[in-house]
Amino acid sequence: MDEVEQVHEAARLALTPPSRLYPCSYSQRRYRLVVVVAISTWTSLTSLTPHTFASLQPHTSAPVAQNVLIFLHGRGDSHEPFARLGKQMELPQTAVISLRAPQELPFGLGFTWMNDLDSIGDVILPVTSHKQRSQSLEMARDYIWSFLCVLHDRYSWSYSRLFVFGFSQGACVAFHLAMTLPRDVRLGGMVLVSGGAIAGPHLSSSSSQGGAAATPMLQVTGAADDVYPAALAEQSRREVKRRYSQEAAIKLFTSLVRPGKGHAMIGSREDMQQVMSFFSKHLYLRNIALENRSDVIELQT
Repeated sequence: MDEVEQVHEAARLALTPPSRLYPCSYSQRRYRLVVVVAISTWTSLTSLTPHTFASLQPHTSAPVAQNVLIFLHGRGDSHEPFARLGKQMELPQTAVISLRAPQELPFGLGFTWMNDLDSIGDVILPVTSHKQRSQSLEMARDYIWSFLCVLHDRYSWSYSRLFVFGFSQGACVAFHLAMTLPRDVRLGGMVLVSGGAIAGPHLSSSSSQGGAAATPMLQVTGAADDVYPAALAEQSRREVKRRYSQEAAIKLFTSLVRPGKGHAMIGSREDMQQVMSFFSKHLYLRNIALENRSDVIELQT
């Protein structure tokens, strides 16, 4: 295993430098995927294998990253498919982090962000209020927020340059995070696919005073989704209106309900265009070509 750069016990994560085969500098931010290791047992830290995480070869000629895109997968999945998606999207000047949920499901069924199974092992429907699930959701929210704090405090990333892309359960965790951020914190943006607000007592922890700093959000829901029904997309909109001003809610929250779409990731060109358009509006991009021109003169005032 590579040398551990930073261990964050509250988030049960270790950040490690990229492989020596692909040297790059954190200070210069020339990377596409930060290596993130989910740690379940701290005493086994040294026994972690390269299969515990995924790393992508950085483009050494790529411009310095100005944004970070963080993927949160759904129940029963892992970080690997979303690491590949992040590479395929090729967002300009954007580093990609694909996190793996800390809880492992039995029988090799993948990983989960929260305990959303009832006493007999059935999945608790998102329209059903459930105290235990709400408590688990809040723990998952704290897990992600702790990681964002590491990026902000340890690596000097502005919160406004951090973006979250969540699918299904990961989108539900991301939405709850957005609704409970410190009132002066605004993330760069969130994409929520087949997920968002879910029923439960955790909703009372969301501020209803309005006026909080608004994080832009794009929610894509399927009209034929039998796991996260379209009715919950409207519930998500109501929660946004409770927390933010009416103007901010209208301007910064976009909810798309797609006819015929079931509970699935982005699968159509049209939906991917909506996602890419969202990022084109909200990513911070430097004009590298202009900065490198020799005929540009800096004016001192």
